[in-house]
Amino acid sequence: MRISCICFTEKGAQTALMIRHALDDTSTDIDVWTERKSKTADEEVHVVSKNIHAWMADHFLTDDAIIFVGAVGIAVRLIAPQIQSKTTDPAIVVVDEGGRWAISLLSGHLDRANDLARRTAAGIGAEAIVTTAADLHAAFAVDEFAKENNCVVGSMELAKEVSSAVLGGRPVGFYADPLLPIDGTCPEELTCYPPGTEPYTEEGCEDRPVLGITMSLNSQVPYFQSNLSLVPKAVVLGVGCRRGVDAEEMERFLFNFLDVAGVSIEAICKVASVDLKAQEPAIRYFCERQTLPLETYTASQLIRVPGKFSTSSFVEKTIGVDNACERAAVLGAMDRELPGKLIVEKKAYNGMTAALALVPRLYHWKSSVFQTR
Repeated sequence: MRISCICFTEKGAQTALMIRHALDDTSTDIDVWTERKSKTADEEVHVVSKNIHAWMADHFLTDDAIIFVGAVGIAVRLIAPQIQSKTTDPAIVVVDEGGRWAISLLSGHLDRANDLARRTAAGIGAEAIVTTAADLHAAFAVDEFAKENNCVVGSMELAKEVSSAVLGGRPVGFYADPLLPIDGTCPEELTCYPPGTEPYTEEGCEDRPVLGITMSLNSQVPYFQSNLSLVPKAVVLGVGCRRGVDAEEMERFLFNFLDVAGVSIEAICKVASVDLKAQEPAIRYFCERQTLPLETYTASQLIRVPGKFSTSSFVEKTIGVDNACERAAVLGAMDRELPGKLIVEKKAYNGMTAALALVPRLYHWKSSVFQTR
C-alpha cells in the first residue's frame, strides 16, 4: 500500500513521523511530505517542490492513500478538485496536529480509509473517527467486503441499493460459488443460499429476495432478479503459443476460451507462461490491453510443479517441459506455499493454448480490523 502523509507545520511534521513509524511495514510504503522543511524534522521528510495543488493532483492519481496532518478544512479544499469516484479515489484520512483524532474522510470502505484511520489511531494512541452508516450500526458493508476480498464490484449503483437495503432492514440475498469458501457465519442482514442453488429464473425463484449479491468467477450468471456481481480477482490464466502468432487471433482465442469456461475477464489476476514466451508479442499485446501482469517461469521451475497435467512430447522437446500453460497457471496461483487449483485444463487451437488455475484462498465476511473494533 502506497501512502503519502502530508503536513504543514513543525508540530505536524512530528506527528507525521509518528504515523510513519507506526504504519511502516513490509506491506506499507509511506512517505512524509511537508510544504516547508521543519527545523526538527530529519531526512525522512520530503519537501514539496511544486505548488501544493499540483502535488495533490499527482499523488491523488498514484497513491493508495493520503494522510493529512492538520485541519479537515485544508484537506477538503485540496482534494475537492480531484474527487472522481469511490471506485478510483484514494483513501483520505485526516489526523490533527496533536495526534488525538484519526478521521476517515473519503473512500471509507472501497479504499479502506476506515481501516487506515483505525490502524493510524491504534499506532499513535489516537481515537479513530468513522462516520459511515454501516460501521455505526455494525452492519454488513458490501463495499468493505469487496475490498477485503479483492472483488470487482459489478455496479456501484446496485452496491448503493444493497447498502440502503441492509441499513433499512430490507431483505438482501447472497450466494457464493462453492469454489470461493467464506470463513465465518453469514451476517444476519443477509439471506445466504447454499452451494448448489440454481441461478435465477423468472419462474421458481419467487421466494428469493429481489435484491441480492452473487460472488462468482462469472459475472454473467445472476442468482437474484436485481443482482450485484462480485468477482474475486483470483484466477491465473496460463498461456502458450507458437512463435509469431497473430496478436488479435490470440486475443479472440483467449476471450472465447474464457467465455466457454464461464470465467469473466475480471476474475483474472495475472497471466503466466514459460520464460521463453516472456517477449512474445501476442501474449504481451493481450496483457497490455487487459492491464494484466505477465509472470514467466523457467522450464525447471515448471517441471517441479506438483499435480497431474496433460502432456505433449512435442512441447517437451521444444521448451523442456511437457505442459507450459497448465503448470504456469498452477505455479502462478500458488499462495503461501499452497499450489493453485487447476480449474480448467488445457485447451488448444491453431498453435495457441490456455488453462486456468484458482488461487487457494479463504474469504472473510469482515476484515480483522473491523472485527476488533
